[in-house]
Amino acid sequence: MSPADASRQTPGPVWAQPPVGGSAASVIIPAYNEGAVLERCLRALEPWLRPEAATPVDVVIVPNGCTDDTADIARRAATRYARVRVVELPAGSKTAALNAGDAIATANPRIYLDADIELSPSALPALITALTTDSARVGSPHVRFDTTDADPLVRSFYRIFAGLPYVR
Repeated sequence: MSPADASRQTPGPVWAQPPVGGSAASVIIPAYNEGAVLERCLRALEPWLRPEAATPVDVVIVPNGCTDDTADIARRAATRYARVRVVELPAGSKTAALNAGDAIATANPRIYLDADIELSPSALPALITALTTDSARVGSPHVRFDTTDADPLVRSFYRIFAGLPYVR
């Protein structure tokens, strides 16, 4: 499938219903074979998924073309949290996943989060505050790479990568 065809693919079923009540933001998570990291990403969002959250968020997870347990993990999250919905795509395409998630998100601002990102406790409220404006904005949290158990070559790569202006 070409990238252009993939970006036009029809989404699969949506798991769970739209969240009840207003959300301060929508978090869209495209997920291609992210079973090893998706739960960690969702645990970091948990304080804003609870019914009593002062700043509730709407989370849309979009497994796309997965051959691992990503979709299963996402569906379990949708049964655990009323504010999590899942739309599955048959083919892998980050563009199509972002578009499908955006189509069913219920709140603005929109925060697009890769499944291997674990937000710090202060990052999500800070992003929501910074992006809640009438003017155009883009936000990015401070990046930290945990390479504790990584191979020395991987640690070397991330030491250099972390110094790039794009990352800083």
